[in-house]
Amino acid sequence: ISKQLLARAQESADFLSANLKKGFKATSSGLQYKVVREGSGLSPKETSRIRLKYTSSLSDGTQVESTSV
Repeated sequence: ISKQLLARAQESADFLSANLKKGFKATSSGLQYKVVREGSGLSPKETSRIRLKYTSSLSDGTQVESTSV
């Protein structure tokens, strides 16, 4: 494994670790997310329809996808 690849892996691990310190949460699969505004009311059921707003970004901040675009 090249030194460049190892450095990139460490950079990624550091980024993900820093996110957790900024209030992000992580699922067991490694997906990280941040709740910006907690909803109110009843929890949805499996058959409920919900509205979700999200933005997906790369580690360099480049926005990939968003419901507000």
